Amino acid sequence: MRIKTSVLILSLCAAGAQAQAFKADSVQAPARKGAEIIVPAAGSLVINAALTEVLKHSVHELRPDRSENNSFPSRHTSWAFTASTVISNELYRYSPWWSLGAQAVATAIGFDRVVERRHYASDVVAGAALGIASTELAYWISRRIFGTRSAWNAAGPVNDFRPSLAVSTGAIYNFSGEWCTGFSTAIEARLPLAGSWGMAASITGSTTPIKHNGRESQPLNTFGIRAGVAGHFTLTSLSPLAVEPVLEAGAARLLPTEGFDFPSWGFSGRAGIGMSWRLTRNFSCRGTVDYTLLTTPHCNSGIGVSISSVAVF
Repeated sequence: MRIKTSVLILSLCAAGAQAQAFKADSVQAPARKGAEIIVPAAGSLVINAALTEVLKHSVHELRPDRSENNSFPSRHTSWAFTASTVISNELYRYSPWWSLGAQAVATAIGFDRVVERRHYASDVVAGAALGIASTELAYWISRRIFGTRSAWNAAGPVNDFRPSLAVSTGAIYNFSGEWCTGFSTAIEARLPLAGSWGMAASITGSTTPIKHNGRESQPLNTFGIRAGVAGHFTLTSLSPLAVEPVLEAGAARLLPTEGFDFPSWGFSGRAGIGMSWRLTRNFSCRGTVDYTLLTTPHCNSGIGVSISSVAVF
């Protein structure tokens, strides 16, 4: 499954075009000089490139396709999440669709690197973390240079419970010794019903390299759909922070994988707890830790960690 770069760029542009659906958010940023945009963006690329190359030339991990020994971390994924985080930092206050679109494209690039056996999922997870961390470090340095204030330190709008749509990127640390770290993504919807509780639904995808008879083989790729309940509990009546428990169950389909003859459908479920931060009236960031269960090709469970960009309606 090769994802063409042109398709990814068009996807991001389409998401950005939805910006007109939202007017300017209630949290307005002060006017910024060109240098205040260029310096952190360029700094993100420099820091990311330096850290990525140092790790690539010091860890010497063999790629899954055994072509080279510079698999860790994924350079493509690291670059993609650097760009995604810069776009989100600069444009989230105008429309949440910029952040969702950028994260979706970066996640698709990482997913493709594992499916094509150019990287292990752990390489991709490390690349994503490196891209996000290097960008946030560059913005932190820039704020010290120009004396500007971080959006994270500002008092955001109240994190009330409203319908939302999120793009999530995560890692699955499987308990089975044969299953390596998995890379996951999801489109998640939440709909309030009564008080602090509502419906949750998600379309999920994961790619997980495994060891079969002691040897690394083709990754297992699954797609599924889950539904359940979600809670939303604002920490205080005026807080931009909220705790969000979630419980979902559904079905997952295992895509055909060379060398395996397993049932193609199975049960998929998760129970997790998240923390969301409302940055603008229509945009939140969310971090989630959950317990996941998958019964195809056989029963396996693990701990999932994910980050999400959330559009709030």
